[in-house]
Amino acid sequence: KYEDFPALTRLVKELYLIIEEKEMTFTKFTRFEIMEI
Repeated sequence: KYEDFPALTRLVKELYLIIEEKEMTFTKFTRFEIMEI
């Protein structure tokens, strides 16, 4: 059962990276919108 742990960790890391990327994109977009005004 412990053998599943690395795969789970990798999945969590990938999920975290996707969320981080989306948040960064959103922040950049918001910053751009503010600059436009």
